[in-house]
Amino acid sequence: FFFKQKTAYDLQRGLVGSEMCIRDRLTSEAKTKELALNKKINQVIAQSEAAKKAAELKNKAQIAQEKDKAKKEITSLQKEISKIRKSMTSATTQLNKDIVKTQTLSEETQANLDLEKKQIAQEEKDTAAFVKEEEKGMKKKLESLKKK
Repeated sequence: FFFKQKTAYDLQRGLVGSEMCIRDRLTSEAKTKELALNKKINQVIAQSEAAKKAAELKNKAQIAQEKDKAKKEITSLQKEISKIRKSMTSATTQLNKDIVKTQTLSEETQANLDLEKKQIAQEEKDTAAFVKEEEKGMKKKLESLKKK
């Protein structure tokens, strides 16, 4: 092992002997600390990226679950709407049948009323004729009684 002595040319200006050792030691410690800090920074960045990816995956899973839940709810609501529509169609059909029955009954009732009106009118005529005949008969009887 051979030790080579540094010449004045090898030395930086203003540093001599032990000062060079101090400078080298401080520089070496600073570089070691800087490397350790950079390593920690890189680890934190990697952890942060991993956490971000995990959160994104979790959010995607939650979104997918919420979509599935919404699809199921929409399907359920569509089935209920279909049931309501069928029920409304059935109710409308029944109402239409009832309306036709009511119209038929109304027409029959009107026809019966018209017939009754005609019968009443005829009865009134017959009664009026009867009353006239009776009045004539009474007048004749009254005249014959007066003559006696």
